[in-house]
Amino acid sequence: MMKIALPARPVDRYEVRFWELSGYDYAVRERLYVYHVHTKWEDFAERVHDRGAPIIDDWMCYESVRTDGSAGNCVGRIPGWAAFDGKEWTDRWSTRREALEASLQLVGRKIYSLESELRYYQNAQLGMNKEILEIRLKEKS
Repeated sequence: MMKIALPARPVDRYEVRFWELSGYDYAVRERLYVYHVHTKWEDFAERVHDRGAPIIDDWMCYESVRTDGSAGNCVGRIPGWAAFDGKEWTDRWSTRREALEASLQLVGRKIYSLESELRYYQNAQLGMNKEILEIRLKEKS
């Protein structure tokens, strides 16, 4: 579990980093959120030559954080400085190790569940094979 405490007042370009798990395969992904008090679109998207609205009181979300710690692809935004303040996250972790440990537990539970399901179908298959064999024996006699 993770709890984020923000400074009392908004800080331009303030960063919040955490790790989360993908919903499908429990892969660990780093997320970076950068807060913008008031950033012109041109300053935000220097390499993009199109126009956009200013980013005001928004957290910009990045995935694919680079090895040097800089942001990768911007994938969305969350409005308001207080969006993270004091919130207790049960599905986000402050370190990669914690996220990996959580992923390992979830994968272990998934494996157990799938093995149980497999045993169910294997037993059903054995029952059907036995019944087919009995029918064949009756048909021969």
